[in-house]
Amino acid sequence: MRILFLSILLTTAFTCFSQNREQPMPSNPEFKRFVFEPNQQIILKPYDSLYFDVAYESGDYWVFKFDFRAKDVIAIADDEFAESIQFQIKPISGNQFVLNEADFANAKVIYSRSCFCRDSGPRLVQTGTITGKKVGRNKWLLVVELDIEPRPGGKSDVFTKKIKGYFNPGKLIY
Repeated sequence: MRILFLSILLTTAFTCFSQNREQPMPSNPEFKRFVFEPNQQIILKPYDSLYFDVAYESGDYWVFKFDFRAKDVIAIADDEFAESIQFQIKPISGNQFVLNEADFANAKVIYSRSCFCRDSGPRLVQTGTITGKKVGRNKWLLVVELDIEPRPGGKSDVFTKKIKGYFNPGKLIY
C-alpha cells in the first residue's frame, strides 16, 4: 500500500513539474518610449531634503522624456524595474543642440529609477552630455550620457547611463 501511494504521489508531482516547465510564466514585456512635447515645462515639487515630485505644465520649453520598463514576471513580487530621463530646453531655430554641465541646472535634467532598491527615486543630474540632431520634420535623434550620483548617504558608486533614440512628439504622461 505504501509503495502504491508513493508511486501515485511521485507521478502526480512529476506531471505537475513537467507542465510548469513547458509553459513560460506570464509576464509584461519590456517597454521603451522616446517622446518630446513642445510648450511644456518641468515643475519640481520638493517634499523633503532628498526627494521631489516631477510635474508638467504649459510653458515655453520643449520637454524630452525617455521611459524604460523592464520585463516584469507577474508571478514574481518585487522584480519591477523602471527608469526615466527627462529634461527641458528652449525651442531652438537650428537643427542641433548640445547640453553639458553648465546647462543642466536650467534644463532640469532628471534621472529617475523605480525599483525595490535603496537608490530609487528621482534625482537632478549634474554631469554629462546630451546632444540632439533634428532628423525629420518632428523627429530628433538624441545621444545622452549622464553620470548618475548615488543619493546622499548611499554606498553605491557613480554610474554612467547612456541612451540613444529617436524622439517623436507625444504626451509626457501616458
